[in-house]
Amino acid sequence: TGLVTGLANGFGVIIAYWFGAKQNSKVNRAFGSSLLFGALLSFLLTFFAVIFLPQLLTLVNVPQKHMTEATAYIRILLLGMCAAMLYNILAAALRAIGDVLAPLLFLIISATLNVALDFSFVKHLQMGVLGASAATVIAQFISAILCVVYITKKYPIFKLSKNSFVLEADMSRQLWMSGLSMGLMNSLVYTGTLI
Repeated sequence: TGLVTGLANGFGVIIAYWFGAKQNSKVNRAFGSSLLFGALLSFLLTFFAVIFLPQLLTLVNVPQKHMTEATAYIRILLLGMCAAMLYNILAAALRAIGDVLAPLLFLIISATLNVALDFSFVKHLQMGVLGASAATVIAQFISAILCVVYITKKYPIFKLSKNSFVLEADMSRQLWMSGLSMGLMNSLVYTGTLI
């Protein structure tokens, strides 16, 4: 979570830079590149995290008696990483151009839905940790969908085309430097609380 949030916020810094410079075509390209890099990274993280999940859980001292449930819970969350990445990139892009209210509103809706689904899946349907993780993933997908619909209707600056995904070496370097630095910083904070 820390890596995904930090990466998206780092991408948002570059989008904000070009928005402030009134370079709308650069804003659009930074946005498209952010989505492309986010999709690539979420795929790679999901792939490797699913493969090495038992070792990662051992690393953070998950007791052996909880390993099966923890593995099932985290695997479902990992499969929803693309939704978390999408929401975070879209929210960062909105904040980058000054719209801070919409991402907050979508997050509140998502959190409320998550609690309601947790209650329904865990208490009424008796799904246990699988229900809790499914509720989280569904809520993340809803927040991402709300962002997509909102951005599509309100901000033509983010309208995607083939040109949006043309990678420029300098911009790609800026996005990765900003995204990875913030992502790694967030990861260190989260990791420090787990170990």
